[in-house]
Amino acid sequence: AMYWSGSELSPIDNIQTKSLTAYCDWRLDKKGKLLSFTYNNFKKDDNEQTSCWRATIPNDTPKALNIDKNNVDYHIQSGRVDLTLPFSFVTIDAGASYTSIRNQVNSQYDQEFNNPSKESEYLEKAKTAYLSLHHDWNRFSIKAGLRYEHIGLDRELFYDKVVIPTMSTYSSSSSVSISDKVFSRDYWLPSLGFSVKPKDGHQIGLTWGTSTIRPNFYDLNPLAISKTVYDYVSGNPGLLPSRMSNIELSYQNHHGFYASAYHHHTSNVVEQRTHFSIYPQYDSFTFTETENGDRSNQTGFYLRYQYQLTRNILVTFEDEIYYHDYRAWTDDIPNLYGWGHRHS
Repeated sequence: AMYWSGSELSPIDNIQTKSLTAYCDWRLDKKGKLLSFTYNNFKKDDNEQTSCWRATIPNDTPKALNIDKNNVDYHIQSGRVDLTLPFSFVTIDAGASYTSIRNQVNSQYDQEFNNPSKESEYLEKAKTAYLSLHHDWNRFSIKAGLRYEHIGLDRELFYDKVVIPTMSTYSSSSSVSISDKVFSRDYWLPSLGFSVKPKDGHQIGLTWGTSTIRPNFYDLNPLAISKTVYDYVSGNPGLLPSRMSNIELSYQNHHGFYASAYHHHTSNVVEQRTHFSIYPQYDSFTFTETENGDRSNQTGFYLRYQYQLTRNILVTFEDEIYYHDYRAWTDDIPNLYGWGHRHS
């Protein structure tokens, strides 16, 4: 028989979002010394339901096979302090911050094969501190910085094993409870930059820096969201942050022209991988999970030109050509490389 299937996503209740931001600037003197405090509190309660159905062609009544009900509760709190100390020989910027990210997830899946449930909570704590020194001469400037990050992630997970038919057998449906520290890592992130103005209206810069890229909430949520009856996507609360290093040589002028040659290197790349299994009595089954990859490199050349056509209209032309090289974490996945081009 021939089948068609589909899905729809609908909110169960109104999405509730609460946010609070408080800040204070304290001028220490009249020469530009400044002490700043910032506090943020963000809370979001998101409820939604995904329904999937299947029917034979041409006249069968659609039958709902998967109904996924998800409740996601985010709570983010952060506080930071920043200090700026300008002196005649150097300007010092320093600061520290603390961020707490808690995410609670409750899911109930009404499926054709089983009715599993999942409850999870992860708590991420990030402590950071930075120091930056820079000085400007008449036509030359230099800036150096160092940033420290400590990121820790704790996880509690309770779920009923989803029955996933494989080539010939079914997995068990017992419950699993996990409570562990996913990771605790320290990152030292230096940066260095130079710029020179050969003449008025022209500037050449050379920068090098490192940074971390935190996975987004969608990639971290361990929700099995059905796309069709036999196809779903899921996040991964155990993802590690990606780390990027970047070097760039740039030129810009007062006529609106900007050009740069760059190289990016990223390790622990966050990506989605699709896995395949086979139902004994139905068609192929696929599930896509978010995982950490190995590394990627991109080298390219970027051009931009901006022209103020009228007082309210700014015209921008962009063009970029690059070479991308992705190295997979396992020999089972082929490496990807090649040239790319984009313009607008």
